[in-house]
Amino acid sequence: MSGGKIGRPRGRSGNTKQKIFETAIPMFMKKGYDNVSIDDICGKMGLTKGAFYAHYKSKDQLVVERILAADSHYREEIFPRLAAMNSVSDKLKLFCRLVFEHMELLGKNVIRTAYLIQIGHNAKLSGQMTEKRELYRIVEELIQEGQARREFRDNSSSTILTQVVMHNIRGLIYNWCLPSSQFSLLEAGEEMTEVLCSGLKIS
Repeated sequence: MSGGKIGRPRGRSGNTKQKIFETAIPMFMKKGYDNVSIDDICGKMGLTKGAFYAHYKSKDQLVVERILAADSHYREEIFPRLAAMNSVSDKLKLFCRLVFEHMELLGKNVIRTAYLIQIGHNAKLSGQMTEKRELYRIVEELIQEGQARREFRDNSSSTILTQVVMHNIRGLIYNWCLPSSQFSLLEAGEEMTEVLCSGLKIS
């Protein structure tokens, strides 16, 4: 699965911070974010809590770094793959599919935590996940390409169209995270992206 890489937080490879990240994220994904404590992470690593807090102020910070690491993965490894495709609409569909695959891989518990952070659960960390993220930039670049090639409508700015696409993506992921939801994010995402691309195309 293309979205499966854990990615790396900023910092030197092999240092304690990197090892904490590479230990904690698979634990969150396997057991659920709420079921893994800092003590659990430290116990698995043979690390003191003081050493943990020297690098991360909370588990929330690990989640934010995981989301931002995904953005780097999209830019460095996924985006270049789109260049060989002729249709910008197909590029956007594939890119969105890989995003949804990645969200399913991370799991609802981790994504719920990311949403809580973004709506003010942790205001300082929330500021790191804004519309300046690579995810937004990639979507806007694809829309700009579609407009330049006369494939997508240009009666609205690329910024507005990006917001429309991202609001739909984020809304679908939010609904998927609800305790009562039982649908496949990937399947629903493909259906939604098909509708969005139809709306973006010039009539």
